[in-house]
Amino acid sequence: MELKLVETFFKKKPGGFFVIPESEPTFSAALATDFLIEYLGLKEIGYIKILDRPLTIYVVDGSFKHALRIFGREDLNLAVLRLYHVDVPKGEIGSFYAHLSRILMEWIERSEIETLLVLGTMYPVEEKESGDVWIATEDWLREKYSKYGFKPLPSTTISGLAANMLEECLVKRIDGIYLAAESEVYRLVSELGKKISEGTLKQSQAFEYLGRVIPDVRAATLLVEAVSKILGLKVDVKKLMEVRDSYNRLYMQVMEKIRAARTVPVFVG
Repeated sequence: MELKLVETFFKKKPGGFFVIPESEPTFSAALATDFLIEYLGLKEIGYIKILDRPLTIYVVDGSFKHALRIFGREDLNLAVLRLYHVDVPKGEIGSFYAHLSRILMEWIERSEIETLLVLGTMYPVEEKESGDVWIATEDWLREKYSKYGFKPLPSTTISGLAANMLEECLVKRIDGIYLAAESEVYRLVSELGKKISEGTLKQSQAFEYLGRVIPDVRAATLLVEAVSKILGLKVDVKKLMEVRDSYNRLYMQVMEKIRAARTVPVFVG
């Protein structure tokens, strides 16, 4: 798969942040990043073209929801990546992640960004959600971020684009931070997945039920609050509810496309 990053002007200023959503099943990270884009008034500063295959553009409430767009605001020294579902043949997923990671990391270096924040969700540690945000990073950075109240993530496995980029951070002297919010919806997705595998639940029934609870606004709120703490910004998270319904419809569009095409859901956030 051939990719090309087309960028517009973004003034270099050392110390910047780049926020990306992990590919995760609750749509919380996608909702959080898009809320930051809209609430903070970020403008498009670049996009990634897939040159050798058609790209889907989703439309919700009359607005284009392009996949693979970069938004930023110079005065905040902040850039955010928008990611939606992209159809990728199963045998090409690894090379797609590697290529996308490479061109994004090259852009990060050119823009003199110093910190990558990856947003994700996780299975609740206890029986009920704690409302905590968990962090994984290099040992010397954990103390720096402990002042925000994040807890060290006891164990998890990070994969996909997030893993590729966090790995690159280790060798390029860029601070790589992984933030995960506990999500009851994550637990639900896991349990429904088991039932589908066991043959006790139809995939269509699971999609229909999940359409009522996705995206997980509570988890998205925790992620937005975490980012705002790090950036030193005041954000009215109550406005997240205003965009929740549009993302529910986006989720249903994505799931219908995956089901119809029988493709691998590479990006759902």
